[in-house]
Amino acid sequence: MELDHVEAFLAIARSGGFARGSAALHLSQPATSRRIKLLETELGTPLFDRLGRGVSLTEAGRAFLPHAQALLASMRDGIDAVSAVRGTGHGTVTLALVGTLASAGLTARLSRLRQAHPGLDLRLRTALSTEVSALVLRGDAALGLRYGTDPSPGLVSVVIHHERLIPVCPPGTPWPPAGRRDPVPQQLRGGAETSMTGWRGEFAAGVGGRGAELGGV
Repeated sequence: MELDHVEAFLAIARSGGFARGSAALHLSQPATSRRIKLLETELGTPLFDRLGRGVSLTEAGRAFLPHAQALLASMRDGIDAVSAVRGTGHGTVTLALVGTLASAGLTARLSRLRQAHPGLDLRLRTALSTEVSALVLRGDAALGLRYGTDPSPGLVSVVIHHERLIPVCPPGTPWPPAGRRDPVPQQLRGGAETSMTGWRGEFAAGVGGRGAELGGV
């Protein structure tokens, strides 16, 4: 199986079309189509359903997707491992993170990392929590920082920080909210963990959309 065929498959799966996938690979559309055709012939089944101007994955394509992502990620890890053995100190590391996690503390740590490894090409990609997980799963990022753990079997999630959240309301906001004696979600009692997204939804529902916000400390 040719690696460039797998790269073409992933590019089309991400972009949802042959034209956009070809542009991402800097290839002509006929060249990309040929790579997919050869891959489908090798696997013995179509990987895409052609839908007008776009495409969608077939059942076989959905089954192949995580393995293709793992294959490409493994190849990148192999290249980095060889660079480490050679002692070149060069390599690319992509960190995917939720934008609100880019605190002064994090940027200071990343700065020290760059100073310790001047040949390191450190790249940052901001995304939502679910997108951070997706970037790591498909090998587009080596590491992710997101809110909450991810139970996906293809990921290892470790809690490294707890963030204190404080509800902030405009003057005159009824509190506690009408019809609710306890404005604090039950899962927050006793130090239980919850995601920022889940708590935000609970709080917004409680105040009835009166312009309330959450402030992180």
